[in-house]
Order: sequence, then C-alpha cells, then structure tokens
Amino acid sequence: STTVTHDGRSASFYHVRVDFHHDWNPTDQVTSDYSLYKYDPTGVYNFQALSGGSRIGGTGAVGFTGYDLGSTSGGFVGDVVIRATRDGRTVTSDPVRVDAGWMPTPPRNFAGSVTGTSAKLTWEPSLWDGYNRNGNPKTYSVSSFYYLSSGGTRTGPGCQTTLLTCSVADLTRGTTYYFRVGTQSNMGSWIMIGTSVQLSPEAVVPDAPGAPAVWDSQFGGQLGLFWSAPSTGGSPITGYAVRYSTDDAIWTELADGGVGLSASLSGLVNGTRYYAQVRARNSMGYGPWSKSSAALAPTGRPAVAPRISRISSVTIPLAKFGALDVEWDRLSLTEAGGKPVSYVVNAYTAATG
Repeated sequence: STTVTHDGRSASFYHVRVDFHHDWNPTDQVTSDYSLYKYDPTGVYNFQALSGGSRIGGTGAVGFTGYDLGSTSGGFVGDVVIRATRDGRTVTSDPVRVDAGWMPTPPRNFAGSVTGTSAKLTWEPSLWDGYNRNGNPKTYSVSSFYYLSSGGTRTGPGCQTTLLTCSVADLTRGTTYYFRVGTQSNMGSWIMIGTSVQLSPEAVVPDAPGAPAVWDSQFGGQLGLFWSAPSTGGSPITGYAVRYSTDDAIWTELADGGVGLSASLSGLVNGTRYYAQVRARNSMGYGPWSKSSAALAPTGRPAVAPRISRISSVTIPLAKFGALDVEWDRLSLTEAGGKPVSYVVNAYTAATG
C-alpha cells in the first residue's frame, strides 16, 4: 500500500511511503535488503532506483522515503515495486500505483473592500498551480474570523469558488473581520495564504426604536415611557432623546437622557392626550425618531374643590326636619385631575364647623 504526504520542506516534493508485508521465513529476513523502484511497464525489468535499501525488522514492514519522484512540472504518476535481494538473488513485487501531484503555491495579491455590510474579495492565481492531471478547475476557498469581546474568536462568513473573486454578505457593522484565501491541492488539503485581509463595515447611526409604550402614573401631570433597544449600527448606544406632542405634529423635546430604556414626562396637563417618540444616539450621531406611541392623558387627584353656586331651603310638608337644595359648578376635566369624578356633599352648622 502507499500513502503520499507533503514533506514540509518545500512546495515541490512529497514523501512517498510504501508499506509491504512478506511471506519469507523470518529466520532469513536479517540477510535481506529491500529497495523501492519506479517500474516502467513498457520495458522488461526497466527499473529506476528511487531510494536505497533498508534492512527489515521483525514486523516485515519497511517504509521507503522517495524524493524527486518526477519533474516539478508533472508530479509523479506511475507504478513502484519493491525489489528484495538476498545472497545475490533478487525478487520483485507486483507493481503498486502511485498518483501524486505537487503542492500549489497560495494565491497572490489578496485584497478586499466593504460596501455597507458586504465585502468583495479578489486575488490572483498561484504562481504554481500544482499538478492538475484531471484538468478540473482550481477551487479557491475564502474564510474569515473575528474576535469576541468576551475573548476568543468566532468563524465568520466565507465562500468557495473557481473564480478569482467572491462576495460575502451580512457582516456586522463595527466588527473587524480577518479574511484569508487558499487553493486546494490535488491531495485534498487547503493551501492558505499567510497574510490576512482586515475588513470592517463602518458603523452607522442606530436604527429607530419601536414605538414607546406609555403608562399613567396617576400622580397628576405625569406619564411614564419605556421602549426596547434598537440595532446599534455597529457602535454602542450612548443615550436616548424623548419628545412629546398633543397633536402628533408639533413636538417638545426633552434633554438627552442616559442609556436607560425608560423615561418620565412631567409638567403635563391632566386630561390632555399626549403622544411620545424616542430616538437613540451612538458615536455616529442620532438615529431616526421612533413611531409615535398611543395617545394617553395623565390623571391625578382633583386640583380644586367644586364651587357651590346655590343653596336654598326646601319645605317638606309634615317633615320634622328641614332640607337644603345645593347646586355646584361641575369641575372641568383638567380641574378634576383628568378623569370623571363623583361628588360627596356634607352638611354642617356654623356651630359644629
């Protein structure tokens, strides 16, 4: 059997290892030498020595390392045999097929550019494409990774193609990606370029948050807001701005707040309906305003006491006690704290207070 691996010294040579087993008497093995030969089936015993002999051990398996098994333009494709010599007598094994090409060099002039959240990568072919006996198009592979804020790395997007360019999408803004490109050898392994290309989609302003939710604190003249965080645009959110309106057209903006996801509106008029909007800010500036919240009016305790407009005596025949007819002015919605109220009438004398 044969295995073929790159020898690690250059891009042009392989190890070819041939393992074999024999059926000779073990007591005779110590006097036998073995050699690896290239076999030319067109000739009769036309052998080309590929490496020196090696004395076997007790296992009956010997590995031969052969270098220069062909020219750098053609790789090595052919049959090899094991020749065993003992006491002047030589025997030859059956041929074993070896199909080995040279390792290609990596692609050249790797470059990239970013548009929005997509990257376009380009490169030039390898100076040496290796031994491509079957004529299939060379396959290139682009891979990427990025660093996590918590430590370590994570694999990013990539692609495989037979062209000299490819594009990857859905990159995260503000994240630096490290791209590499490689080509596949005939042996199935990937030869990657040593230098990576760093690409980082530029950060933009945050997206608009969703419409804020509004709730009535019932403390009078106050409303509470809360919302969910939007996409950051690739840069951390540093604050939110809030504005409110009674007609969803003319707005009053509050001072910029912090990074919290809630706010309070105060100094409002009870019973008046208000709309609210919010927007986020990062290092690139403010994003768009959110959609308006549902309209809601703040409520609270009545702000004033009702004003009595008339008091008159009422005569009730046969009654032992007198009666009073009392009228008062209805409180406006604002005076009533922004919501309907019920009234309670208490009667008292000047003496009792």
